[in-house]
Amino acid sequence: MLNIIKNNSIFTVLVIFFTLNTFSYAKDLKWEGFVDVEGKAGSKRHLGEADIFLPITQNENSLLFTTLRYRLDNQSSREGNFGLGIRHILPSNWIIGGYAYYDRRKSPYDNIFRQVTLGVELLSNDWDFRANIYKPFGKKEYLEESLSQVEFTDTSILYSQGEERALKGFDAEIGWRIPIFEEDEDKQLRLYIGGYKFYEKDIETIKGPRGRIDLTFNEVPFLWKDSRLTLGAETQKDDIRGRQSFASLRLRIPFSASNSKSKPKLSALERRMTTPIIRDIDIVSQAGIFEAPQKVTQDANGNSINMISSTNISGADLKSIIENAGENTTIVLSGEFSGVNNITTLKEGQSIIGKGNVEITTPAGQKVSIPTPGASITGKGGYTTLTASNVFFRMSSNTSLIGITAHNTDTSGSGTAIVHMKDANNVTIKDNTLSVTSSQNAAYVITVDSSSNLYIGNNTLHMHNNGTYGSLIGFIQKGSDMRNITFENNIYNATGTANKSRVFYFFDVNISNLNGSNNSTDMAVGSMGTYMHSSTVTGNVSFTNGYTVQ
Repeated sequence: MLNIIKNNSIFTVLVIFFTLNTFSYAKDLKWEGFVDVEGKAGSKRHLGEADIFLPITQNENSLLFTTLRYRLDNQSSREGNFGLGIRHILPSNWIIGGYAYYDRRKSPYDNIFRQVTLGVELLSNDWDFRANIYKPFGKKEYLEESLSQVEFTDTSILYSQGEERALKGFDAEIGWRIPIFEEDEDKQLRLYIGGYKFYEKDIETIKGPRGRIDLTFNEVPFLWKDSRLTLGAETQKDDIRGRQSFASLRLRIPFSASNSKSKPKLSALERRMTTPIIRDIDIVSQAGIFEAPQKVTQDANGNSINMISSTNISGADLKSIIENAGENTTIVLSGEFSGVNNITTLKEGQSIIGKGNVEITTPAGQKVSIPTPGASITGKGGYTTLTASNVFFRMSSNTSLIGITAHNTDTSGSGTAIVHMKDANNVTIKDNTLSVTSSQNAAYVITVDSSSNLYIGNNTLHMHNNGTYGSLIGFIQKGSDMRNITFENNIYNATGTANKSRVFYFFDVNISNLNGSNNSTDMAVGSMGTYMHSSTVTGNVSFTNGYTVQ
């Protein structure tokens, strides 16, 4: 409701101003309205501006006016300024003035900032003195995740929050008319020197010098009376933004386009009553990281998140660290874990993540996805009687294995695998590189027993077996019923002297809704087969070479 009232109030004021301005033209007053159109070509960005000047009321020596300014640049920044100003000619041939602006800016990050600008000025034919202060209000800082940074240490994930913040500040300048033209000529050259400072808590102060020069033509041939053309150049430098320079062209188009000679010509000082307001070109903001990094403690679902690095955790200790992390924990692995010669049983709800992305809750409460560094695991795994084979991971319900590179090199048992699922539901195996090197009677990359709602996708899977049989995946155990198993977008390659025809192995199982497509392999379709022993399977899994499991 307040926004509606505020917007309606501004609209009402504008209507009154335009009405008063229109009425003033009927009186053929000394100072009339106009629009200045300006273009600035810069060393770091380019700008365009339209500035409407509207007299409200005036007498022989005083002028109350409003300006409506809109500016844009080639970096997706937009700003509008609504200002009220007053100027008065003193008997000493100086103009004293002041003004106030309401500013609204959309930054390149699509953040909205508002501020009040207050300024004073003292002008003569030869000199300019002016100063401005800038005070943002309302929402002055925004989180900007594109600027955030993540650091993975040996024991934790540190998050440095990106932000964009508006800065308060001030500027001032002194101008001097270079006397190469007479004081009352229609063209003048002026030089300006000044400085600025913008600051805010926890942000490095922006401060530096600014200089500019402009050449103004108060009467432009072939254009309207009271038109004005200004050519300018300016430069500024600070430690934060570096040097910025602009070349500008500004054209004044009067609203009264008459060339009538009945109106008295203004003196040089009177012409200065409509000098453009000089102020900073936009609300100053800084984007970056302004506070110390903080530890990430939760994933996007609110579960605890742990960091495990091979720098301080050995492969032999990986099992105990993961199992002791507890249920519903996201565990990020980093580094190379060798000598993993045991089996790790995941707790319900655990996720093991290597290379990829993990959804986290930032210290500021935002849900974001961050890239993870990646991890590899090598070793012989641990023996499980469930499949009479050595495996690395036994999955439980609601668990995930994502982005891990794992290589099982066991040659001592009767079987080998990377992952085993027993009585597990809602399991995800994706984006991994899993390989087995074996000389066993039977070797698998993945084994499944009495588990349902499984997703196995986007993995690179490799089997090298010099034993009897080498299989991609084995569904085993008598009387096991399973359903909803998706196997898609995987790459499977097989080498070694073992029989490779048992790509999918079904032994005394019943599976409903086995599905998946877009799997690829280096094997010829004629060398691929499905081993089916006392099993019932509905659905199918297809490979790009034409082989289908069904």
